Amino acid sequence: MHMRKLATGLVFGAFTFVQSLSAAPMITVGDTVGIHVKAESDFQYLSNLTLSTIPSLVKDDALIKLTPGIGLTLFEDSQVTNFHFGAERSFVHFMNETVFNDEPWNLNFNAGYEGYPFGFSVHWDKEELLQNISNPLGGGGGGGALSNSDIVQTIAEQFNVKFNLSFSPKTGFRSGLDWNVTDYSDFAYQDYNSLSFPLTVFYKITPKLETAVGYRYRNSEIANGSEHNDHYLNLNLMGQLTSKTHVQLTLGFQNRNSDYTTSTSSDDSNAFSTSLGVTYQLTEKIQLNAGAFRDFNVGSSIGESIQYTSANLGSQIQFTPTLAFGTKASVWGADYSQIDREDFGVHTTTSFSLAPIDSPWTFRAGYHYDWAEFDINGVTDEYVNHKISLSSAWEY
Repeated sequence: MHMRKLATGLVFGAFTFVQSLSAAPMITVGDTVGIHVKAESDFQYLSNLTLSTIPSLVKDDALIKLTPGIGLTLFEDSQVTNFHFGAERSFVHFMNETVFNDEPWNLNFNAGYEGYPFGFSVHWDKEELLQNISNPLGGGGGGGALSNSDIVQTIAEQFNVKFNLSFSPKTGFRSGLDWNVTDYSDFAYQDYNSLSFPLTVFYKITPKLETAVGYRYRNSEIANGSEHNDHYLNLNLMGQLTSKTHVQLTLGFQNRNSDYTTSTSSDDSNAFSTSLGVTYQLTEKIQLNAGAFRDFNVGSSIGESIQYTSANLGSQIQFTPTLAFGTKASVWGADYSQIDREDFGVHTTTSFSLAPIDSPWTFRAGYHYDWAEFDINGVTDEYVNHKISLSSAWEY
């Protein structure tokens, strides 16, 4: 099969499809209600469709994904109040492995108010994810479910409420709750849900830079009856550190207590955890990015506790107001508590984007490289995947 001809034909067909939707008008009711319509087309070529670690089961294929969507927005012109509900449905068609054809969907809701001295936000989304299709990282890192011969489907649901209260122009606190549910389509994997309650007291050093002290309690329940309870004390620094440097840092000490149905004893783990993001504006057109992350996670096989660590470097170049280039490289590792297993992986991505001024169109092209190694009971397996993507998006 000549991939160049296939890509050209599919992308042209996808663009034609989206152009037919661009005639749909946005509906407005007064100055506060708007109905937005959008559509996306995506062509992908994958060298290892199921991220198989068994060479004889590795399959390459190409797919086309068409995603129409609609959104209802209230308070269109408000600076302090927002309300949005959106729905999307994708149609995924594989060129050869048509048994994997699917129609994943996404529902999302956002509402909030941001004033002084009080603000709050509510977010909910429920989405069907296809491993290696929906997630550019493949889904295998840090406990994600993998199958050598199948594309693992996951229903991910999230609900969170956040609020903040200022005691003065410089001090205040933030709190809320965050609820997450992960349901796998395959009974070989353990569904789980987590509920966390964060609390942060902040102080603004400058109008653009703040420091904070925080605490988070998190409970994770696994379908097989196992349970994890986390207590996380942390310090935070967020905002503009210099005229060119922006930082978001959370660093602290975390304790996890785990109770397993597969064991008669509980397990206590202590670790430093962090979430770091730094951006540096090298020039007017070049931005550099760096990040690091370390936290406990939950495995998909028996709900085991995992210590997950990652780091990344990247850059963005804005050649013109409409043309941009981005690149990112990340490494990650996962250490499992109840089984003799360690994972390690590398992911790189390079992309171009074109967003014409005063146009509802955006075009993107990207290349992703994904490699992961799994050391289980002294036996090492690995997979490699190359992904090429071409996409267009229209929104009005």
